[in-house]
Amino acid sequence: EVFVQHAQRQLANEVLFAGLTANSLTVMDLNNTGSVSQQEFLEFMLVHMGLVAPADIAAINRRFHELDQNRDGSLNAHDIHRRFR
Repeated sequence: EVFVQHAQRQLANEVLFAGLTANSLTVMDLNNTGSVSQQEFLEFMLVHMGLVAPADIAAINRRFHELDQNRDGSLNAHDIHRRFR
């Protein structure tokens, strides 16, 4: 288990500190805006570091949108309260 954790951390560091290319940015740019948001960068890095699966990110994003009742892109107590009445 220690070996696996070490190998995973080493891979994570390689991905994190590897040089980014224009192609990397194209892959990260999920909404094709020509630039990469912090969320797109975070999702890409987490997947490529082996810390999370793309399906997990998709499920988390779906859950966020279910909870965001007024579709303003943020969650507040009112969204949560309305959802769980």
